[in-house]
Amino acid sequence: MTSGKGEQMTTAPAGPAEVDVAIIGAGMAGTTLATVLGNAGRKVALIDPHRVHHDEFRAEKIGANQMRLFEKLGLDKMVMPLVTPFTDVDVFRLGQFFAREKKWEYAFSYGALINGLRDALPPQVPITVGKVAEVSTGPDLQRLVLADGA
Repeated sequence: MTSGKGEQMTTAPAGPAEVDVAIIGAGMAGTTLATVLGNAGRKVALIDPHRVHHDEFRAEKIGANQMRLFEKLGLDKMVMPLVTPFTDVDVFRLGQFFAREKKWEYAFSYGALINGLRDALPPQVPITVGKVAEVSTGPDLQRLVLADGA
């Protein structure tokens, strides 16, 4: 498993912009959605308070079905170097050993995977570093204001 450092991602300065889709939060779901929409030609604003996701301990894994979704989205070649495949799963319930299962699972470091996904963002989908402070809706347009007023 290699470590995604967030070194390849493009950032955008906070400021007025008109986009098709604004995604608040550049975690696994937000970054994956931004990649898919950007590759489909949509103009996307991806907003997160942190340019690089910090390291943190989490016991994370995805199953074979989720990995097939990454394949379907064309992200498997980026994701595979960031995960560790395994087939022996010990299931515990209420602190007690319950069962041993044989199935494909993929362990990963959350920060490394998120930064790897961010590095794989299309160049036309930059990350705007900021915190959304206000959301207003209208009949045709929605408006987001960042905490710094941008």
